[in-house]
Amino acid sequence: MDQPIILHCHIPKTAGTTVSAHLSGIFGKLHLNHYHLDPDFVLTPAILENLFAINPCLRSLSSHHLRAFPTRIQGRRIHYITFLRDPTNTVISLLSYVQSNFKNLPPKVKEFWPAETPRLPLRDLAQWYIEKWGTTEVSTQTRFFCHREVLEKYAGANAAGGVHVEIALNVLRQFLFVGIVEEMPASIEVLDARLRGLGIRLGREAFFGKLRHHNRNQKNRRNLRWLNSDDEVGRRILSCSSSDRFIYSGFRNELMASHRKMGSRGGLIRRFFPYGYSQTTACDLPEDEPLICDWAAKTCFANGFLKATSFNKQSSGTV
Repeated sequence: MDQPIILHCHIPKTAGTTVSAHLSGIFGKLHLNHYHLDPDFVLTPAILENLFAINPCLRSLSSHHLRAFPTRIQGRRIHYITFLRDPTNTVISLLSYVQSNFKNLPPKVKEFWPAETPRLPLRDLAQWYIEKWGTTEVSTQTRFFCHREVLEKYAGANAAGGVHVEIALNVLRQFLFVGIVEEMPASIEVLDARLRGLGIRLGREAFFGKLRHHNRNQKNRRNLRWLNSDDEVGRRILSCSSSDRFIYSGFRNELMASHRKMGSRGGLIRRFFPYGYSQTTACDLPEDEPLICDWAAKTCFANGFLKATSFNKQSSGTV
């Protein structure tokens, strides 16, 4: 039987470098950390087919550019994992990273930011950023799962933000695992349970607290006194990304419910966790569906664009 493929959707500024490094520790040379200078580049199903045809031994891949989500590559079943992060932490991390690494950014990315970015106080850069995007439309994590071509195909280029939420939820509910950066210990334990069902073991360092964090940037975090509800810019940053906050909150609740249920069943669950039980929504996706993204968009409108915008479908703590 062909071995399953783990694809890690690396949403920018969600501890993805750390997760990718750990996958590399599990699979060694059979893990690929894919990076492309063009932020709009997409690993299409055809590109992924060619990539795994050239190197059929690959077991896992991490990338910012996984946006179509095929269900199979070279006939092998795909299992997706990703991490979500508190939207405020995500924005601050992004701004800090851009300031510290501005000269090394790809030209297409650098064009987006003001030329004086490295010299601006972080509050001023935050003000520019929020005015550029608007209060509610930042939601970079939600938009990651709503690729432009899919939106244009099913919803039109000017689809409302609620459509983005619906499609993103439909996509994420088909993933093997959705973790939470702020709940990393619980995330690692639930991820381990999911992977064990595929015959994959996390390394010992994950359980002994030695999962080393990579790509941390603390330089600008010492002066965040403005990040509060009394400061105009701080208030807008704290309230922005409403779509991300909705999705983050729902999946955080699901993760913690899963983790509590694991604890109630004792440590042996980590050894003998059946993969079929670990999925809460795999039955939603037809077996012959080639692309999760297309299915997610079609389902959004077939359901009258209403059903998926709550977390009522979740089970009570299913891991």
